[in-house]
Amino acid sequence: EEMALAVNQVIQDGGGLCVVRNGQVQSHLPLPIAGLMSTDTAQSLAEQIDALKAAARECGPLPDEPFIQMAFLS
Repeated sequence: EEMALAVNQVIQDGGGLCVVRNGQVQSHLPLPIAGLMSTDTAQSLAEQIDALKAAARECGPLPDEPFIQMAFLS
């Protein structure tokens, strides 16, 4: 159910990253350009990425750059 919630959020955002915990979206980063890029400012993106990483760390221990590592593996 949480995976479906995350997927639906990413679809709604037109691509991006999402953290779901306890049945709620904790943080998401819309990346509407090919699912990889944003039209936001660098400052806004930095803040959103920090929030996304903080939300992910609430789920348990993670490497320093979990989203970059997942992208590399895919």
